[in-house]
Amino acid sequence: MALIYDTITAENVSGYWNASQENVDTTLGDKLFPARKQLGIKLAFVKGGSGKAVALKPAAFDTKVPLRERMNLSVTDEQMPFFKEAIVVKEEERQQLNMIEATGNQALIDSVIGGIFDDQAHLVNGALARLEAMRMQVLATGKISFNNNGVAQEFDYGVKDTMKSTVEKAWTDAAATPLADIEKAIEAMENQGKKAEILIMTQKTFGLIRKAASTVTIIKPLAPKGVTINNKELTDYLLEAYDVKVEIKNDTFTDDDGVIKKFYPEGYVSFIPNATLGNTVFGTTPEESDLLGGNIAGVEVSIVNTGIAITTQKLVDPVNVQTKASMIALPSFERLDDVYMLDIEP
Repeated sequence: MALIYDTITAENVSGYWNASQENVDTTLGDKLFPARKQLGIKLAFVKGGSGKAVALKPAAFDTKVPLRERMNLSVTDEQMPFFKEAIVVKEEERQQLNMIEATGNQALIDSVIGGIFDDQAHLVNGALARLEAMRMQVLATGKISFNNNGVAQEFDYGVKDTMKSTVEKAWTDAAATPLADIEKAIEAMENQGKKAEILIMTQKTFGLIRKAASTVTIIKPLAPKGVTINNKELTDYLLEAYDVKVEIKNDTFTDDDGVIKKFYPEGYVSFIPNATLGNTVFGTTPEESDLLGGNIAGVEVSIVNTGIAITTQKLVDPVNVQTKASMIALPSFERLDDVYMLDIEP
C-alpha cells in the first residue's frame, strides 16, 4: 500500500496533534468555558438565577408553609453552527514520499511526514481559534456574529440592560475618567448582588486607563505634571481600591476575511467573577455520527479536544489523502447575569 495511505490516517493525525498540545497552556476561553459534549446539534441552556441563594421567608409556628415562586429562568434553544474545512497533501510532499519510500531512510521519511502533519494540525488549530473567538466575543458583547463559508450567523445571548453600559466619554478622550467608569460599573454590579473579581481587556485598553490624566491624578495626586504610572502601579491600585485583578487578553487570529484580529475585541471591558461562566458545548458532527464506526472503506474518523472530528479519506484520482476537521459548537453562558459588559467607545 502507498506510504501516504499508511501514514496519513485520522488516528495518526489526532495523535500528532495531541502530542503537540502537551506543553501548550490552556487559553482564557478554555478556563471560563470548559468543553462539554452532548448529542445532537441543539444547544439548550438555562439563563438567569445565577445560582444565588435566596433567604427563606420567616413563618409563624403551626401555620401552612408558604410556597416559593420559581426563580426567573428562561431556557434558550439554539441550533449550533457547523464548521468544517479540508486539506490534501501537497503535490510536492506527495512526490517526496514516493521517492524516499524506496530508500528506507526513516529520518527523511519522518521529516516529510512531520511537515505534512503540521499542515493537518493547522486545521484543528483553526477550529480552536474559532472557538476562542466566539467565547471572547460573547464575553465582551453578549453576542456572537461571523460569516462562515458564506453563511452569516448571529447569536444574541440577551444581556440585561442592567449588566451593560457605555461610558459618557470615550477612553481615548483627553477628559476621560476610566477609573470612575470602572467604579460605576462595579457599584452597578454590587447593587444587584454581583461581585466583579476580574477585569478582562486588551493591552490597548489597559494602556488607555494607565495613561489617562485623571488616572495619574488619582494614583499620584502630589506628583508633578508629566509624571506617568506603570503597569504594576495601576494593577496594584485596582486590586487595593476595588479588589479586582486584571486579565490582559491580547492574542490574535486571522479571521475569514484574512484580517488579523484580537480574540477579545478592542473597546470593551468585561467584569467577571473568578469562576467558570458556562461551557464550550460540542454537538455531534455528521462525521462522528455516521462515519466513526469505519463503515465506509477508505474513511477514518478520530475525535480530538472533546468534539473536533478529524476525518481522513483515501482518494484514488489523484492518489492522495484528504484530511477534514469539522465541529458543531457554541459557548453556553449560564452565568451571563453575573458578567458586566462595559463599552468604552460611545
